[in-house]
Amino acid sequence: MSFKYSVIGDNTIENREHLEKLGYDNNRILYLKKNEYDIIISVFFDDGTYSYMEVDKEELDAWVDSNECNGIEAINCIGNPQLFQAVTAMRDDSDYLQWYKTDFDNKLIPDLKEMYLCESREFFGITVKYKGEDFVIGSAGFHKSTLAELQSHFQRV
Repeated sequence: MSFKYSVIGDNTIENREHLEKLGYDNNRILYLKKNEYDIIISVFFDDGTYSYMEVDKEELDAWVDSNECNGIEAINCIGNPQLFQAVTAMRDDSDYLQWYKTDFDNKLIPDLKEMYLCESREFFGITVKYKGEDFVIGSAGFHKSTLAELQSHFQRV
């Protein structure tokens, strides 16, 4: 796996399940205290492992003050679960659960949205109506969204 960013977000069931679906491991065995932790941090390490941990307010302050997780800039997504999930999915070796931005002129294909989520583990592709017919578009007319594009898109959500 080759994730791109460490991310700080809310410790919710949905966010934890999302991270585990992507292949992150929970690196803290704190089952008895889980309800005390309201922040979650995804971290990637130099040895190629990816994990997440729940932290308390004191630990969070140290992470946020340093703006780093394991020496890597941390993206603060607290209060924005859509951005948290989008950024934690960013990686080089897979399209799964990543957002793609269209490179097409929306005037040519009116049904085309600005961004699409790749829910396939196989490849990215969407089906749109074009001149009354279904038309499958692969990744050729799209690019993986950048961090700035995701931040812009999900601030509007």
